[in-house]
Amino acid sequence: MSVSCEVVWVSWLVEAGLVVVWVSWVVVWPRSLRAFFRSCQIVFSFFSRGVSFLKLAASLANSSEIVVTVLAT
Repeated sequence: MSVSCEVVWVSWLVEAGLVVVWVSWVVVWPRSLRAFFRSCQIVFSFFSRGVSFLKLAASLANSSEIVVTVLAT
């Protein structure tokens, strides 16, 4: 009798543990996924700003070369 009672308690504890793990996974995982996508978005925005800054610097360098060429002639 005590063995079957212990088995029932163990199975109840295992089921409760699985429910806790499942609920925490459902609640926590989307938040971490959102945080991951947010960090990817931040990195991408910094990268795109860096690319646009490099394009601006290149266009300024080209215009300064044109000005230097015009002044040299």
